Amino acid sequence: MARELLVAQNIDKDSLQAAYTEPTVDGYSAIPSSTQFLHVINGNAGTVVVTIPTPLTIDGLAVADRTVSLLTTEEAFIDIRGQEYRQSASDPSVYIDFDIQSSVDVALLDLP
Repeated sequence: MARELLVAQNIDKDSLQAAYTEPTVDGYSAIPSSTQFLHVINGNAGTVVVTIPTPLTIDGLAVADRTVSLLTTEEAFIDIRGQEYRQSASDPSVYIDFDIQSSVDVALLDLP
C-alpha cells in the first residue's frame, strides 16, 4: 500500500469539530502550510512513537528523524512545518509514521 494523504481541517473562529482518524500502517504524507500542525491523541495502552522522517543531509551527513513519544492518554500538537521535513525541493510532502496504529487518533489542523 501507499502512504495516505492527510488533509488539513480548518479551524474556524467559533469552534472545530475535528474528524480524527487512526493512523495507517504505511503512514501519511501531508503538505503543510505555515498555519498547520498535527494533533495526535494516544488512547492505546502503550507508548506510541510518531516519526517525522528527515530526508535532509548536511555536508553528506543525514539529519536524524524527528520522533515524538506519547505515553498512554497523552496527546501532542506536533509542528511539521520545517523545511528539513520536506521530501525534496520539488516535493513539499512531509511523511508521518506511527509505530502503533490501534487506539491512536490523528488530525492535521489549520489555524485561521
